[in-house]
Amino acid sequence: MAKYCIECGGELGPFAENGVPRLRCEKCGWIHYLNPYPAAATLTVRDSEVLLVRRGVEPRVGMWCLPSGFEEYEETPEEAAVRETREESGLDVELTGLFSVNYVSETDKRCVLIIYTAVPRDPSATDADLAAGDDATDARFFPLDALPPDIAFVSHREAIEKYRDTLVEDQK
Repeated sequence: MAKYCIECGGELGPFAENGVPRLRCEKCGWIHYLNPYPAAATLTVRDSEVLLVRRGVEPRVGMWCLPSGFEEYEETPEEAAVRETREESGLDVELTGLFSVNYVSETDKRCVLIIYTAVPRDPSATDADLAAGDDATDARFFPLDALPPDIAFVSHREAIEKYRDTLVEDQK
């Protein structure tokens, strides 16, 4: 938690704003707002398989998740989703739609996770074309009905299951 003002270096002290506890600089009045981070992910599907990456960093190192990460200051959520997928899997994707927007509180970094559906930009891409990178140690496509048991985040598992259920409903 912040202790000093980023504007003047003064000490931060507690106060309440509209009933919400916050920290405010005792010298200049600057307020430290603790907001969720914007994050983006892709639910990249190829032939009824979903792209997952194995986490190489905490939290939940060694577990599988959707390619995802925090948005940079000068990029849009769409750009972040495409960039994170490329960095973590080596795969260039084309976004096909907005799938969901979720508040995620599963780790100490609260975020607003924006999940886009996507397809490989090259439709002939195979697992051999994948190259884990950045903070991922592996990248693979998994059948939607045979996910690995160790999905890192509940929000990712729920998104995949919701997507799969939507496909089943559409086929009826």
